[in-house]
Order: sequence, then C-alpha cells, then structure tokens
Amino acid sequence: MTKNSFKKPMVGLLVAVTVFHFNAPQTYAASVTQTVTTQAQLLTALKSKTVDKIVIKPKKNTTFRIDKKNYDKDLVVYQNKTTLVNNGKFDRCDIIATTNAQASKAVENIDKYHRSEENRLIIKNSENDIVLPKSNLQSIASLTVDNCDCDIVNKTLWKSVVIKDMSEGNLIQYGNTSKLTVTGDLNKISIMDGASVKEVAYNQKEENLDDTYGNEIIINGSLGSIIVTNNLELSIGGSNCNTIKNNIINKSDEDIMVYFGDEEAYYKLDKDNNLVKNTDEYGSDESEDIEEDMDDEDIEDAEYYDDTEYESNENTSGKQENSYNNGNNEIPDNVVEDTAYNYKEYTIPIGDGQTTTVYGYFDEAAAYEEFLQVNQLRVSLGLNELKWDTRLLSMAETRAVDLIQLFSHTRPNGQSGLNLLRDINLDYGWRGENIAAGYNGAAAATLGWKNSPGHYKNMTNVNYKTMCVGCIIAKDETDKNGYKYYWVQIFRG
Repeated sequence: MTKNSFKKPMVGLLVAVTVFHFNAPQTYAASVTQTVTTQAQLLTALKSKTVDKIVIKPKKNTTFRIDKKNYDKDLVVYQNKTTLVNNGKFDRCDIIATTNAQASKAVENIDKYHRSEENRLIIKNSENDIVLPKSNLQSIASLTVDNCDCDIVNKTLWKSVVIKDMSEGNLIQYGNTSKLTVTGDLNKISIMDGASVKEVAYNQKEENLDDTYGNEIIINGSLGSIIVTNNLELSIGGSNCNTIKNNIINKSDEDIMVYFGDEEAYYKLDKDNNLVKNTDEYGSDESEDIEEDMDDEDIEDAEYYDDTEYESNENTSGKQENSYNNGNNEIPDNVVEDTAYNYKEYTIPIGDGQTTTVYGYFDEAAAYEEFLQVNQLRVSLGLNELKWDTRLLSMAETRAVDLIQLFSHTRPNGQSGLNLLRDINLDYGWRGENIAAGYNGAAAATLGWKNSPGHYKNMTNVNYKTMCVGCIIAKDETDKNGYKYYWVQIFRG
C-alpha cells in the first residue's frame, strides 16, 4: 500500500517550490491459521513465523506437548481426543468442549496450565447436561456457551460468562462471577443460594430479537444488577427476587415488562428506569357470576418440558362448574339440547396402541371470537396483535378433543400436548398452551383466563406472534369429565 501526501506550494518573491513527500510502500501479511493433528505438525506450526493461530484437532487420541516458551500466537484446542501438556504462553488459549467429560477435563487443564494472556473454555454444540467442577478460575479464565440445548450446572468461579445461544437450557450458577452476558437465546438463569453474580447483561442485537427467547432469572443467591439493552420481557423469581427491583437498568428505547415472583400484576420499566407496577385489575365485576372449582390442575406458572424447544408455557384454567346443569337434571331454557349439534366421532390415542372414541361438535365461531377477545386485551395493553394461524387449527382442535378424555396438558397417550407441533414442523420458537373447561362462551372463557396470572401471562406475552383456538362441545354420554365445553389456546412466537 502506498500513501501520497501533497503539501501546499511554498510561494516566495522569486520562485515557487512544490514539495512531494512519498511514504515507503507498506505491506500487510494475511493472518494464517493452521490445523494440526499430530505432535510433529504442532512443532512445525509453533516454529513458523507466518502462523498466527494453531488449532489442535486430532482424528484419534493424541498427546500434545508444548514447551515453556512465549508464543506470539493464538491456540485453539478441541478437547475431544486430545491430551495436552501446555507449558507455553499464548496470546489467547481457547479450549472447546462438547461433553461433560471434555468440559471437566478442560477446567482441569486451565487450572493447571494457564500461562496464556487470556484463557477461555467454550462449551459448544452440546445436547447433554454438563456439570462444571469446583475450581477457582476467576482471575485467569472465562466461560462461553455457544449453541447448546442442555442444562449447565456451573460450580466453577469464572472471570466472566458469555451465553451466545442456549435456547432450551438452564444455566444453574453455583459459583461467583463478575459479569454474565447474554447475546443470544437463554431459557433461564438460576443463581443458587450462596452464589454471587455482580451483573447480568442482556445484550442481544436488535435485528435478532425476533429469534430471542427465554429471559427468566431465578435469584436465590446474590445479583447486583440487570442491564437490558433492547426491549425484552423479563421474568424474575426466587427467594431474593425483590432485592433486584431497584437495580434493573433499561438501556433500550422502549418500556420493558417485568414479572416478579408470584405477584399477579406485572411491572413496566420505562427508559428512564422508573419501575411502575401495573394497576389494572384482572377480570371485571362479571367474574362473580362464574363459579370456579380450582384444583391441582390449575397451574399458575409456566411449565417447561425437556422435549420441547425454547420456552413452553402451558397453563390450565380453573374448571367452571357445569353451567348447563341446574342440579335436577333439567336443561335450562337458555341452553340448547344436544340434538341441536351435528356431533361427529373422534378417535383419541390413549397409549400402548389403544384408542377410545368421543363425540363432539367444533364451535369455530366461538373459537374465533375467543381469538378476537385476546387481541382486544393485548391492544388495550399496548401489545402487538396476534395473527390467526391456520397451521395451528388442526392441533388446537385435536387438543380440544383430548380434553374430553383427559383435562390436562398431557395427552391421553402420555405425551405432551405441544408435541403435536412436531407433526406440522413448527416445534421451535416460543410456544404456549392455555386450556379451560366448563365455560359456555368466549367471554366467560376469556374472563376465567384473565383472572389467573399464569394464563394472563400467556395471553399477554410479547414474544408471541400468532395463535389459534379450538373449542369443542362434547356429547354428554362420551364426556368423561362432564364439563361439556372445552377450550384450547395455542400460541407461537
């Protein structure tokens, strides 16, 4: 590369002098990375003046030895099939692990050989749970988790922790760390009793927010502050969740919705960091007209299933006592007899290759009215409207049929209801399910869900983009539960 600089002519009484100055040509060598699979290749790469990065990635079990010298290079070590005796000092040393055994060995190696300027353990592409052993690396190394669908139990003390993508996983933090940064998906952070994290920073890029899920923090230990750079919804629980209320910093340009523990209302954190509790009442005076028999099936909070991706929120509404039966087996005047419905036969799998049969009538008009009421609620809160997703209709109606046999988020065959998304290739992203029974109209069903914090949270989740509703009226003789009206909301984001 050549640089030319032109100086303004110097003008005198007799002559004008133009001066040109040329810099000497400069060349820049390209960065060279060399992958080695044997000790001989490693020694050659270490001696090379043109190699800037060495990657150790053997095809079979191999022992590598590095002498005690200073190397002006980066070192990347794939722990799989590698035994490393590293006495060298590098600009940076990254150890990449995929399994629990590899990660534990990497922690041991970092603890023993840590002469490099920067040391880092990278857990990458892991699908099985990992437990990092007790070790104090807080002054010498950091941890990065990239593209893992597993839980990581972290008992190691790190300088910092970075989560690039851990969509289904739970980071269970037993050790101390100064900073935990989330740049991609992370389902949940659990800070256990005795653990200390000075700062959790949600630092996802704005263009990736549509693919960012999770953002739940359980605080049973100590957390100094939470910093959010973009508009995300936070759910904060644990025995010490209230200690963080005054230490959430909103660096985005929009309000952030925050849920705390078992509180029914949510909070809004504005861009000036004012945390204001929502004062809207759940439901309305009409709720007194609805009798609810709340039992163990009433799940107030989100449930998470190992066989689903990202966050799966499944909530069960309290069942309303049969409003069509006045106690003397007479049908009230305001209820149409079963003969008015065009019942059809439906087969339900109940496991072990067995099936059962029920009869029901899909009330599609009531289902769509329920969808409209959800959007009316969301608009009143300033949230995005959901789109009616016809791809989810068959699933919603299948789940409604299931409820006639078993009122649960588990199907009669023992599988999770949300597993049906696999059949239509939609088993990814944010997904949620609300179910209800006994409500004889969309308005009553909506009110029942609004009065339950878990269901309300599902209906007002900012991460959802589409939904569909299934509503079935069961024929009495096949209605095992006796609630007649069964409702299902399916959400996706």
